[in-house]
Amino acid sequence: MIKTDHAKLRILQRHFDERIINLVYKYGKVLPDNKNRYVLNYADISTIEKNEKLSITLKKQLEKSVPLVCVFCDDELVTVFRQNKRINRRWN
Repeated sequence: MIKTDHAKLRILQRHFDERIINLVYKYGKVLPDNKNRYVLNYADISTIEKNEKLSITLKKQLEKSVPLVCVFCDDELVTVFRQNKRINRRWN
């Protein structure tokens, strides 16, 4: 996965593990209003546990990180952030 410089900086600042970003890309839900945003919620953790073998430390990191949003553009990671408010709809 290609990352922009901005995304690399955000991952370092927010202490997100690379494996968590890959899980968001694989299991996250795409927002209907903005197809570039992938959201991983608490409910998605049980789905991940059924399909992936997670270490205890990765599971704890994942539980602390969600709800997590990753913004992709043509398979390039643009930014990563925790969702702490309602995500605004995209205005066209």
